[in-house]
Amino acid sequence: MNTQHQHGQKNCPVCLSSTTAHYIDYENSRLYRCNDCQSVYVSPYVTHGQVTELYNASIERASHELKTRLHKKMRRARSRAKRLKRYAKGNRFLDVGSNVGFMVEAARENGFLAHGIEVDPNYVKISQENFPRNTFTHGMIEDFPIPQDGFDVVYCSEVIEHVPNVRPFAEALARQVCAGGLLYITTPDITHWRTPRDIARWDAFCPPSHCVYFTPQSMQNMFAQYGLVLKKKFIAFKPGMKMIFQRPQST
Repeated sequence: MNTQHQHGQKNCPVCLSSTTAHYIDYENSRLYRCNDCQSVYVSPYVTHGQVTELYNASIERASHELKTRLHKKMRRARSRAKRLKRYAKGNRFLDVGSNVGFMVEAARENGFLAHGIEVDPNYVKISQENFPRNTFTHGMIEDFPIPQDGFDVVYCSEVIEHVPNVRPFAEALARQVCAGGLLYITTPDITHWRTPRDIARWDAFCPPSHCVYFTPQSMQNMFAQYGLVLKKKFIAFKPGMKMIFQRPQST
């Protein structure tokens, strides 16, 4: 059944299809599933005011992360940075949604020239204080200048599901990837075999903070439109996806 969304986005934000159906009402959010790409999304879109409200407690969250989870976070970040170093052809690294800087610091430790960009100024401040050997920028990737040669690795982990207008964000990610460069992305996978049938019981189901839920195929199709091809999909034992995309070398 086609659904006209009142006062919201009519088309799927991932593939722009108008063939969508009501999926679930959860607390104060209404979600729809795209019949073409199977992505699920919140409609109407999250407003700027709602996004600001979601970030209000960010300084407390960031301080808590550093105090209680520093070693665990750094251990996982170092493992990922080491893995990405094996795939990367160069050493220019950009973390989009860099939080409090764990991954940027791990990338630097593994030989990357590491840069982080983050929309929350509190996170940027804490990153700069704790990891001063790296570069951190406050802003949005859509407004971030593209270096002459781009980045060899663009890293974006557990961020894209928070972005309501996702295609400009995805295009901006892809623009930063140099020829032969990589995009590493993780996000919840709503079609994963371990995603609960009762979706409200899934710990990753938290609209409107998470406002877009991809399938691996919808993610692959979207980035293909911006010149990136799937290089590797990692096995995920939790209901998420971990994927590396690559921009082909210029011929």
